[in-house]
Amino acid sequence: MVEIRKKKEVWIAAFVLSCILVWVFVPKNDPILGSTRPPVDIYQITFSQDESETIHIDTDINAQGIKDSSTQSTHEKKHFEINWDTLADHLDEFNRDSPIKNAEKFQLASSYIPIVVRVFDRHEYLQYFIDNLRHTIGISETLLIISHDSLCKEVFEVIDSIDFMQVKQLIHPYSKNILGDKSQIGENPKTRPKHHFWWMLNYIWDVLLPEFNGDIVLLEEDHVQTWDFYMTSKRVAEIRNKICPNCWNAKLIQHGKPSIGRAEELFLSIDQGNVGMIFDRPRWEIFKKAGREFCNFNDYNVDWTMTHLAGVNLLERKSLTISKARSFDVGKCGMHAHSSSCEIPEETKQSFANYNKQILDQLGSDVNKWWTDYSFSLTATGYKDWNHRGWG
Repeated sequence: MVEIRKKKEVWIAAFVLSCILVWVFVPKNDPILGSTRPPVDIYQITFSQDESETIHIDTDINAQGIKDSSTQSTHEKKHFEINWDTLADHLDEFNRDSPIKNAEKFQLASSYIPIVVRVFDRHEYLQYFIDNLRHTIGISETLLIISHDSLCKEVFEVIDSIDFMQVKQLIHPYSKNILGDKSQIGENPKTRPKHHFWWMLNYIWDVLLPEFNGDIVLLEEDHVQTWDFYMTSKRVAEIRNKICPNCWNAKLIQHGKPSIGRAEELFLSIDQGNVGMIFDRPRWEIFKKAGREFCNFNDYNVDWTMTHLAGVNLLERKSLTISKARSFDVGKCGMHAHSSSCEIPEETKQSFANYNKQILDQLGSDVNKWWTDYSFSLTATGYKDWNHRGWG
């Protein structure tokens, strides 16, 4: 099945690889990685594939550079030949050298929290994710980091439509969905998201943002966020450091109990669900030390693996959690679901719109007053004590 997918999507791979090579050979400015590359517009890409599975890419490039306040424009045509055997190397180049979209339009705030999203090939969910993100308060001050597990044309088209914040794209260079039989990842497809998760965190903290010490928030393509989730994430991270400095993280949702209180209520939980997880570099360093146990634990689920780490005292059990959720998993197709359609039902959209209105009614429109009068309890409704391990 992997081989079939590879042949079907070879032109998609060619499209992405052409972008990789263009950004390697044509200058472009990258504020995070510190290169000095002028902006480039790619307006024509053609490709073909011969019997030896070599991809031939021809690009017609319009490169614009700024020099002495005058704009220079040149056209350049290039031809590249890429064999599948060298694909992984080019993915590394893409991760290192691809530009940050919209970097010239938006400035990162000094206290910004990067939003990190793993994406696969469910472009319908991603479109809904982006549509809601567009209306999020404060979103233009931060960076969206998207980590791809496959090469999907529709996914790249959705990302290309983002014009309201900075965006950095990564491609998992060991993904079996991309490399097929050349991948070193195991054969069980259910383990691949876990491998991707661990590679992604290591790459972001150690390579992409090596000097960044603040928090990040982890999401996925089939998650949907409320309009206040970003500003709430920032505030809750501050509150966590104040009232529970030894909490492993802060979270935007309590698994199984998404709406058990009011908008500004917090509690301590022992749930290690990975939807809307917020943590900073010191907490990542603790997590990273548990990497061997994380990778060797015989469960493909990230959340259950993290629960195991907490159970063997490699992670702190406590999390500071929002009573009224700001993030939801709406996925009905994919690894954990069996629906053949990834379309978002209209009733789901309407229900979420009503939920957003509830948040607004409770918080009010004055951002400066949010979370200034929050409430906090040691346990959530339905929990008996810290030794409780059930759900009721």
